[in-house]
Amino acid sequence: MIEMGERIRVLHIDDEPDFAETTAALLESEDSLFDIETVNSVSDGLTRIADGRFDCIVSDYDLGDWTGIELLKEVRTEYPELPFILFTGKGSEEVASQAFSAGATDYLQKKGGTGQHELLANRIQNTVKQYQTTRAQQWLVDLVENTDRVIFSFTADWDDVLFMSSSYEEVWGRTIATLKSAPTDFLQGIHPDDREKVRRAMDSVSEGTQLDIEFRVNPDEDYGRWVRAHMEPIGTGTETENRIGGFAADITEHRRRQDRHKRQRETLLKLATDDAVTSGDFQTAVQRITEAAAHVLEVPRVNVWVVDDAGDTEVLKCTDHYETQTDSHEQGPVLVCEDYPAYLRALESHQAIDAVDALADPRTAELHDYLTDNDIGALLDGTLRSEGDVIGVVCHEHVGETREWTDDEIDFASDIADIVHRALRNRERRKREEELKQYRSYIDRVFDTIDDVFFVLAEDGSLIRWNDIVTKVTGYTDSEIESMDPVDFMTEADRDETVAAIEQVIDEGHAQLEASVVTKDGTTIPYEFVANRVNHPDGTTRIVGIGRDISARLEREQKLKRIREQMAFALDITDSILWAIDLETEKSTDYGPTERVFGAEPEGIDDFMANVVHPDDRETVSKVFAEIRERKTEEFNVEFRTVPSPDETRWVLSIGYIRNDETQEPDRLVGLATDVTERRKRERELQRQNDRLEEFTSVVSHDLRNPLSVAEGRLRLAQVDCDSEHLDDVETALARIDTLVTDLLTLAREGEEAGGQDILNLGEVARTCWKTVETADATLEIELDHQVRADRSRLRQLFENCYRNAVEHGGEAVTITVGHLDGGFYIEDDGSGIPEGDNEEVFKAGHSTNTEGTGFGLSIIQQVVEVHDWNIRATTGSAGGARFEITGVKFSEK
Repeated sequence: MIEMGERIRVLHIDDEPDFAETTAALLESEDSLFDIETVNSVSDGLTRIADGRFDCIVSDYDLGDWTGIELLKEVRTEYPELPFILFTGKGSEEVASQAFSAGATDYLQKKGGTGQHELLANRIQNTVKQYQTTRAQQWLVDLVENTDRVIFSFTADWDDVLFMSSSYEEVWGRTIATLKSAPTDFLQGIHPDDREKVRRAMDSVSEGTQLDIEFRVNPDEDYGRWVRAHMEPIGTGTETENRIGGFAADITEHRRRQDRHKRQRETLLKLATDDAVTSGDFQTAVQRITEAAAHVLEVPRVNVWVVDDAGDTEVLKCTDHYETQTDSHEQGPVLVCEDYPAYLRALESHQAIDAVDALADPRTAELHDYLTDNDIGALLDGTLRSEGDVIGVVCHEHVGETREWTDDEIDFASDIADIVHRALRNRERRKREEELKQYRSYIDRVFDTIDDVFFVLAEDGSLIRWNDIVTKVTGYTDSEIESMDPVDFMTEADRDETVAAIEQVIDEGHAQLEASVVTKDGTTIPYEFVANRVNHPDGTTRIVGIGRDISARLEREQKLKRIREQMAFALDITDSILWAIDLETEKSTDYGPTERVFGAEPEGIDDFMANVVHPDDRETVSKVFAEIRERKTEEFNVEFRTVPSPDETRWVLSIGYIRNDETQEPDRLVGLATDVTERRKRERELQRQNDRLEEFTSVVSHDLRNPLSVAEGRLRLAQVDCDSEHLDDVETALARIDTLVTDLLTLAREGEEAGGQDILNLGEVARTCWKTVETADATLEIELDHQVRADRSRLRQLFENCYRNAVEHGGEAVTITVGHLDGGFYIEDDGSGIPEGDNEEVFKAGHSTNTEGTGFGLSIIQQVVEVHDWNIRATTGSAGGARFEITGVKFSEK
């Protein structure tokens, strides 16, 4: 009730300052007990309501961004009984209805004149009176219904305890007996930091102010218990107030909840703005999140699991497992999703799973092995979602006994999961940004360095980027290319294939095309294009391609085609076959007139042996193949017969080798098979000729020399018996016969290969030979001092026959010169020389311009030269005589 002289504190809220001040002045003039305070905004009004104690609130309806109804609802959340009068110029039944529905105490419409303020003053007095009466009644009810509260009554000066409920001892931790002997002993049960605040409150109540105050009590519990005390002066019906009454309620759990809310809000704000979360450093972010969540929820373990469906089986991977006891992080186990269907369904249908008893809860019971292995009694799991799909879970594990999870803890777990999801999204964003950065860097490097045409197309086939080579090749400027499509660069014949290739890249991811590019000046250039579909980091599809000028390649291909044609022609006319055998599979391939030479086209070694090689030669050829297989040799060289047709046998020489690769074992035998049937025939004919020549030389050597020796012996006897000039002629004839026989034998045998060769000095050999030849008055000049590798005997034959030829044809006083040539040497004389036109004829056997000569000397010289792989030609000497130049000689160092 409103006592005589008690002031009524009113807070008037109106966004029009002049009207508010006028209303306050008029109200105070109506009743001197009114203490009116005005504010012009909702925020100021809420601040004053929280800071001061008012008996009534008077508010306008239109308050800027707020309405009086919205303000009323906000006030009712903290002060459900405080009188609230909506004093507004916006009058309507709807507004009145809303006001009373929201809990307004009264509703009054602004009108003209001063009478409305008298009415408002009356409404305020009645409303406050009713409020105080109701509050007094409620206080009495509270005394009865809230026996767990500490109810007390003191004298106005706090010197005497009038009443203290028994709950005091449990809450305060002190005895009522002590309190009665020392009424202010209750102060000793209050936290030292709160005692001064309580003393000031006591003084205020003693002065007539009622108030509520919160403080900590009970030293036995380390002052961990919070109470909210309501104290007010209580009238006795007289003008003086001589006692104080009130009660103290235990709000420990409420304060803990408030503290928990505060820690949760601060933690969530800190994590949401954490640089690791915002930057996408997922692993660091997750570690900070699990540490913070473990601290706020007071659990020993927190871990984050992420769904991984990259493999054949979808699994949950523990990306971070945090243990508070060791303050350590590690990656935990992997759970196969299909093994825990109930748990996964629960995640899909709940923002968070609050399993008080994890082993008994049907949502988590199938995690039995994991729960028992880790001694988990309760679980609080926040679901990670992306676009509605479950992508993971944040598990808060309570070890040991079961645990009840509060609503704010459940909400907190859900919020923690959202922050983990945000870190995941930021990681993906960071990854995309890195990929985009790398992509752009790569494209820039490629564009700057590649020498080929390089381009990027959009999914619709339009050009997005191209390098400078495009402008260089086509002759178009960048601005011209911007308005062109890819087909605009192609010949009319290639445009449809170009469109089809672009569609193929989009559908299949890859395409290759050979087409001719038409430049700005009309030139056509053959190009090969290779393109691939790529996913751009921004999520779009691109076509990236390279074009390469293949003019040189086409030219090489044409050249190679001509070479192949020429090779095929050469193989055909020479009856040769190129072949290759895979030594692992023993399958063969060949190129050339196989059917004509082999009589079949074998597919492998076995087929070759059975259907190509003559039966009499199969053992020889098989032996060579065996040595190849066993790597006893890497060369293949064998002659064998084939039977292309029943009435034909051909000889084949096959030569090959094992192809070696630097990085692989030898694996292929390649070679050339040549039909040598004609060579074989020639060799047999030559052998027959050699046999006849050997027979001839045998006849000459034995059948002619024996009678000749008898004739020479008889001549010597006849010359002893008589002296006749006819006998001298006979001696000359017999000597010529002996010379002819010697030259014929030499000529017949000079075709053999040269014997052992030595390093010889040409000048010394030339001087030695001069001494062994009948040279009459001839002279020798040697201008040669070079060494050569040669057969000494045959080299002497060369010099000796040259000397004899010079003396026989140049005269007994002829001068012979031996000198050096570039790549050889010469022998010349100053005689009559070689008749015109006979330079080639002189080397034929039996040719001679001297009736005394045999005609075999120069033929023997030519054979000696050929055996040494030298060359000889006859020409005119510097003095007009005969000159023989021997070239192709390789001199040796001295």
